[in-house]
Amino acid sequence: MDESVRLPGTVTAEVGEIRLIPGPQGQTGERGPRGYGISSAALNGDYTLTLRFEDGTSFTTAPIRGPAGERGPRGEPGPAGQNGVGLDSATDITGILKGNGKTVEPAVAGTDYVSPSQLTEAIQRAVADAWEASY
Repeated sequence: MDESVRLPGTVTAEVGEIRLIPGPQGQTGERGPRGYGISSAALNGDYTLTLRFEDGTSFTTAPIRGPAGERGPRGEPGPAGQNGVGLDSATDITGILKGNGKTVEPAVAGTDYVSPSQLTEAIQRAVADAWEASY
């Protein structure tokens, strides 16, 4: 025989042979003292957390970072790049490369770049051209 009474909105909990039934709502108590909220929180370089409260006090936790986990397995290679060139692409092109967004080809020394052996001559030519253009 069930001797419990259930009121709308109440919860009945059973623990072994004991039945707990909440009673009716009690009267409102007196207002307690004002609490202090958190005004800021900062994660420090040593992985401690410093909480600053509205009353000017602060609290710093123990480190909140756990130990490093195991290294995961190596991921699968990604798709080829936009120009169809990826880490695993095979090509007979060697040296410095240039591209136009659609194709890749070898860069040409003296046209696309200055090689170290041509640097002095290129600087002299640039200075001479600038000198002539200024007159």
